[in-house]
Amino acid sequence: MSLFEIVLPTYNRSEAVKFLLEKYNKFFGFYDFVLSIHDSSTNDETEKLVKSNSFYNKGIQYYRYPSELDVDSKTLMCLKNSTAKYSMLVGDGWIINVDSLFNSKLLDENFDILCLYDSNIKIYREYFNKNIKHKKIYDSKTKFYEDNFWYLIMYGSSIVSRKVLDSIDVLDLCNKYKELGFIYPSSLVESNAEILTADSLNLLTKNPHKGEPGWMLKRDAINTWTRKFILSFGNMNDSYLPEDTKLKIIKTTGKRTGFLTIKGLLILKSKDNFNFKIYKKYKQYILQTKACSRLSIFMINLFPTFILKIMLWFFKKIFR
Repeated sequence: MSLFEIVLPTYNRSEAVKFLLEKYNKFFGFYDFVLSIHDSSTNDETEKLVKSNSFYNKGIQYYRYPSELDVDSKTLMCLKNSTAKYSMLVGDGWIINVDSLFNSKLLDENFDILCLYDSNIKIYREYFNKNIKHKKIYDSKTKFYEDNFWYLIMYGSSIVSRKVLDSIDVLDLCNKYKELGFIYPSSLVESNAEILTADSLNLLTKNPHKGEPGWMLKRDAINTWTRKFILSFGNMNDSYLPEDTKLKIIKTTGKRTGFLTIKGLLILKSKDNFNFKIYKKYKQYILQTKACSRLSIFMINLFPTFILKIMLWFFKKIFR
């Protein structure tokens, strides 16, 4: 059994995977880790790329999934297929600095879930420097989810032990959250695991070949994220999480992930995936997140798409 596994789900982004392989190849043989690539692409470009790599079946593992498999089921299947003592689910938009992770000795700690933040990323630094110094074990699980639930829905923010993954009942969770989503963070919430937080020590860097997430460009992106997230969270931990705590977590998660912020809505609108009709349909869920005001939503829907694309370009230049 390897000590660490990078669990990488991907879909139709062979260029991103190619860049990642170039980065990871130099670490094989020096550290006790494996890279497992979980591919649900509609073509075979990623498969050919992986299987032609010199480390295929030596440090790199490849799994193929049906293209129509939903992202939540795929996420759980990826993790259940992992074999290492610790596994980290990370999207193809991020690169893990393997040497930084192993040199930090974080994997020597005894934890069930290690929730990471990067003090070099502005939004993380501003928040965590006020709340957490270096590393912390939460005594209150409720307090942890108030502070950190948004990390659990982000690929590349938590390392999970084999013990936790083995305890996850995939069929039970898929049945409980049927028609909803966010099964991965829900499974961690319900695992009764010991949670450690720590600075990731420059652990993550962005993959320049990432592109926009495929699910965000789909017509039902608002439903996928907002409605399903809120209903899923309302379905978990009814036994001990008060309603006001759930609402607080929904609000902080909505703001920190950026999905329904002005920038997030600009992306959706620029792809013709957000309008007054969609807003009316999901209004109660959108407003619960408190990530964007009614006025901002109105203005975004008022402007023509070409104007919004210019605004989005400026946003990316200023806040990249």
